[in-house]
Amino acid sequence: MPGCGISIAKQTAQRRIVGGDDAGFGSFPWQAYIRIGSSRCGGSLISRRHVVTAGHCVARASPRQVHVTLGDYVINSAVEPLPAYTFGVRRIDVHPYFKFTPQADRYDVSVLTLERPVHYMPHIAPICLPEKNEDFLGKFGWAAGWGALNPGSRLRPKTLQAVDVPVIDNRVCERWHRSNGINVELSQLGTLVQIVANQEFTIELPTPSIGSPT
Repeated sequence: MPGCGISIAKQTAQRRIVGGDDAGFGSFPWQAYIRIGSSRCGGSLISRRHVVTAGHCVARASPRQVHVTLGDYVINSAVEPLPAYTFGVRRIDVHPYFKFTPQADRYDVSVLTLERPVHYMPHIAPICLPEKNEDFLGKFGWAAGWGALNPGSRLRPKTLQAVDVPVIDNRVCERWHRSNGINVELSQLGTLVQIVANQEFTIELPTPSIGSPT
């Protein structure tokens, strides 16, 4: 997609999220802040009418219960370089194979169709989608959202957070999770490569970072 994946700011060096930093304003212009009733999740803008997020965030919601905010940086702040915009949702498409499990990691994806098209701005732009069979092994990606500042904490920062994480093979990811008591079967995701925070550093990305861009 022409013009996708373009950031207007660099990352700051203020360490705030668990294992990560405060993000600079406009660093992740595709970042979506999604409200589902009283719950919160993250997501990524992929076109003028579509946002991708985790399936479990919206699988039990109706479109009228979901609202998507784009261009947000400091939640509930009216003093930012550029304004945020909130959109209603016309349609929710959850992956047909998604099921709620104790560890909802299989096919946990959904696409939201917005009620009106998005007008791209310097701080609101789509993320790039990978080409089929594109290989990111050995590279680093970014996880962004408004997740916890400390492990297990219920406190959530107002400012968008970001952390860089390595892209590793599914089998390596499965072994790491199982060594930490987490049973996942990523082989069912086909050729999708997982991004994981490994033993070298700790990251926690709970709501509203769940579903956020990586």
